[in-house]
Amino acid sequence: MVASLEIGPDQGGCRSFRSVPAEQPKPRFICLALLVSCVLGIISNPAVSNPVPARRPQDRGFKLLTDHHVQQGPSFPKPADVLIDAAHGVVRTTDEAGKTSEAFIEMPADTYNGLASAVLMNLPAGTTETTIAIVIGGAKPRIAHLKSTIAGKRPFMLGGTLREATEWTVHVELGGIAKVIAPIIGKEPPDYHVLIGGGEDPVFLREVGPLSEGGPIWRVQQVSAVFPE
Repeated sequence: MVASLEIGPDQGGCRSFRSVPAEQPKPRFICLALLVSCVLGIISNPAVSNPVPARRPQDRGFKLLTDHHVQQGPSFPKPADVLIDAAHGVVRTTDEAGKTSEAFIEMPADTYNGLASAVLMNLPAGTTETTIAIVIGGAKPRIAHLKSTIAGKRPFMLGGTLREATEWTVHVELGGIAKVIAPIIGKEPPDYHVLIGGGEDPVFLREVGPLSEGGPIWRVQQVSAVFPE
């Protein structure tokens, strides 16, 4: 199953979000959208992904301070509540029973949970490949990497004008023994596909990929952008 979430025009400085089924006219669950401080969350009876923004100081470029990822409901194979405090190297996890545990982990300077799309939009011109670090939460959190490479150009229509977007393929590199075992047992994460509109002001257009480990593939897309399928 592929679900779709569309992003509408700006309203009061924030963008509005609405979800629609990509293939099934009558989805088995209700999917709504949650807007918090201009940051996207997704609710499904209920299910929320990243209700709290990954924040960064505005005067020193991108630097992850905190990221709070919460998910629950039929859209997700298992619930999760992970708070990453990058400034102190703390990962706080709350399980289904409400028990909270903390772990300390050394996070690289390029740890960007919740900021992957923003990083792609702000790369120097001519960049064809980049890698960032992310924290995978849990009782024993670990560092993984997202390797992004340009897959090509994609035409799209915006306001009746033909434009061109850059398609990025984002590959999750688990590292360590997990990198060897995951493909063998069928647990290797699928690649993500992100489309960024070019020009002087790059803009996020579409992302296709799972929102959680083992979850369905979602398509998150700007309403106004039309792609030939």
